Amino acid sequence: FIPFMGRTELKQILSTMAKYMKQMTMTDDSIAQALQLQVAYQAARCISSLIQMTPELKVFALDLGILKLAQDGVNIGACRHSMIGTLSDHIVSSLSVTSK
Repeated sequence: FIPFMGRTELKQILSTMAKYMKQMTMTDDSIAQALQLQVAYQAARCISSLIQMTPELKVFALDLGILKLAQDGVNIGACRHSMIGTLSDHIVSSLSVTSK
């Protein structure tokens, strides 16, 4: 049993994180980058919390492609914002155990 709200929220948050991480890499405007980074970081925090709720949400996140998205977050964090990189690394670590 996967909570309906958890699945819906996770899907929306993953979409938001992906959108803002992509936009962040496509603009030279530092203010826009900062705002996009903030939204992506908050989305990553929500994802991190949701995947800790149940093993089913972890599996659902994997099915939605969270592992690649979080790995992209690690790469972005390495060059732009260490907090999103650290949080993304935590997500990757949490999900790597599940995906084995």
